[in-house]
Amino acid sequence: MEPMTLVINEDEDAHFNLMKRAIAKEFPHASVLHFREANRCLEQLDKIIPTVIITDYFLPGMNGIEFLEALSQTGRDVPVIMITGQGDENVAVRAMKLGAIDYLVKSGTFFTLLPTVIEKVVRKNRLEQSLLKSEKRFQDMAENTSDWIWEMNAQGKYTYSNPVVKNIIGYSYDEVIGRYFYDFFFSENKELLKARIFELMAEIKPIESFENILLRKDGIEVIMETSG
Repeated sequence: MEPMTLVINEDEDAHFNLMKRAIAKEFPHASVLHFREANRCLEQLDKIIPTVIITDYFLPGMNGIEFLEALSQTGRDVPVIMITGQGDENVAVRAMKLGAIDYLVKSGTFFTLLPTVIEKVVRKNRLEQSLLKSEKRFQDMAENTSDWIWEMNAQGKYTYSNPVVKNIIGYSYDEVIGRYFYDFFFSENKELLKARIFELMAEIKPIESFENILLRKDGIEVIMETSG
């Protein structure tokens, strides 16, 4: 696993030392930063880039929920694990709604469980970041091509369209989303073409160089060659 910077907001030194010891055993190269008050952590976020923030709920000056609210206002996407000495379902629900990735109670197994939870959170966050980058690359490609790129569901409704559709059939992408692919077919042979597409979908076969005629928004016929 890549090097990590772990931030722990904990006002009890004994609990912090136990957490740090458990973390060091599993992640010997991780940097662990300690703040006794959550607002001090917020003040230092411009200087540090936390991999994960572990915050106690009961803290002087600002509790864990208030910390999550303040963190969200900074616009930073940092995974947070909320911990507390006493389980409280209402606090747990509020924490998760505010973006906490996990909620742990300081039970007898807490200190041995913490490294596993950290690893799970880090892997999940890095996967999500990787997916976001992939989506961004796809979005950039889709918006800078001359081809109409689309996605549709099993019922034949468009669920995605790049903006190029406006240049091709005159409809904006938000006018296309939610409509069926055959809504734009020229009336002649419409039912035959519709049946053929659904047949290929049912057989889970690709659509290759499928010729069809669409009717533009202004009534002009457009000859298309579709693959998918």
